[in-house]
Amino acid sequence: MNQWGSAVKQDQLEVVSPERNDLEARFRGPLTQDDAHYRTLAEAIPQIVWTANPDGWLDFYNQRWFDYTGLTLEQTQGWGWEPVLHPDDLQNCILRWTHAFTTGEPYETEYRFKRAADGEYRWHLGRALPVRDADGAIVKWFGTCTDIHDQKEAAEVLRRQRDELEKHLVTMCAWSNTVWHGGEWMTFSKYLESRFGVKTTHGISPEAAAKIETEGRVPAAGALTDPTRLAAVRATGLLDTPSTAGFDRITRLGASVLNVPATFISLVDDHRDFYLSHCGFGEPLASERQLSGQTFCHFTIQGDRPLIIPDTRADPAYANVPTVESLGVAAYLAAPLVLLSGEVVGAFCAIDFVPHAWTESQVLAATDLASLVVSEIELRQAALDFQRHLQPAETIR
Repeated sequence: MNQWGSAVKQDQLEVVSPERNDLEARFRGPLTQDDAHYRTLAEAIPQIVWTANPDGWLDFYNQRWFDYTGLTLEQTQGWGWEPVLHPDDLQNCILRWTHAFTTGEPYETEYRFKRAADGEYRWHLGRALPVRDADGAIVKWFGTCTDIHDQKEAAEVLRRQRDELEKHLVTMCAWSNTVWHGGEWMTFSKYLESRFGVKTTHGISPEAAAKIETEGRVPAAGALTDPTRLAAVRATGLLDTPSTAGFDRITRLGASVLNVPATFISLVDDHRDFYLSHCGFGEPLASERQLSGQTFCHFTIQGDRPLIIPDTRADPAYANVPTVESLGVAAYLAAPLVLLSGEVVGAFCAIDFVPHAWTESQVLAATDLASLVVSEIELRQAALDFQRHLQPAETIR
């Protein structure tokens, strides 16, 4: 297991050559008089190679060790290698090496070696295997040290990039109200609860949510004055608030994508429509940002599906809506704003001043834009809930 909590794989971090395999196989077998030949092979291996006695005393290094450390065999034989290691890695290395040569188990660890050329500490993977005689007794240890510094740095960069990507993905997923966390897709509110232990209300009190579950929903015709829906509208805390960049971006995007003269976000109270944001309104509506009396939004909030009206004057159900004459609304497209609680608090709307045959792609776009509005509302509510969780004594407005 490496410093980053990931299993170290030999084929990823260690350079293996036929010479190394030959040398290791040789040391595993009975020792002969031509061990010098195999020590010569050690110089051809692109790693630091060393050997040790059964008691852990290091008695041989290849030339790469001396080139890297700038030290001699006399200085580093036995336990003289300790000054080469980073102080933070020394104790762990001693414990692992002592455990290996006292138990006969393979040795593997990671540590930083100081390079003589520039004083830099570079990460290495140290490994060693026992060489046994015919009776199974350990007669030698054969070890290698592989420079894995570049891999470690790359892994750290990837970790940081992954963490940063996770932040962006959580933000992006929050817009669509879905987050991948703990091996499953979940709503953003569930993510906050799972990750931080924060329960969000999303514009409706727990008591009201419980009431919805036990009593069911009011008939669609009564949606405009439904107390639970109105409570959800007011709990957003957005009525009579100044326009904000987040909502304004959505209405501007909607006007461009839908190719219409005006788009707006409406929160529907029991006696008025409050325009959270708009793009294309003329005065005085642009400044007043609200309308009293019947509007097309009153029809939109009756359900959870888009309301599509290609020609308002040609449709008897909508021809008498006051804004047909007062504002010249000839075509209307809207998607309801449905909170996680299930309450419809308003609509994302698009209007045209001439009849407009709304296409399927425009209807889908309006629905997506409504989802963005809902996510913005939910995120603001979740932020307030999160702040309350962190600062329970503070009153949040």
